[in-house]
Amino acid sequence: MYGHRLWAAPGTFEEADIDFMTEPFGDADHMRASWACYQLAAGTRQTREFPRLLEKVPTRTLLLYGPEDHVIVEDFVSRCEIAFENGVGPIVIPGAGHCLQWERADLFNELLARFLSDLRTRRRAS
Repeated sequence: MYGHRLWAAPGTFEEADIDFMTEPFGDADHMRASWACYQLAAGTRQTREFPRLLEKVPTRTLLLYGPEDHVIVEDFVSRCEIAFENGVGPIVIPGAGHCLQWERADLFNELLARFLSDLRTRRRAS
């Protein structure tokens, strides 16, 4: 699933990794639930509330992107820059795709620790 569909950098995942990542989607209900965010974005999922796709996000957000993910639209990074008013990034993680937290845990964990540390420091100061 992850290699041949261009979600990850070539050779990133071994068969056991793929089994681990796909196991949560082994039954129809879980698979359908995993598609919800994509269906909302595409306008194909019914909901009682209109998706808030055109609103800017004021929450401070760490924006990360794996360029080996060929599933995400080409203008994803520029969309993030517009949508997240208080975004940190977008930061492009080289050698990573859709699962950058797994493919490049070394960079992901360091960036996340620094981002969260900054939030803790700000909280203590207020």
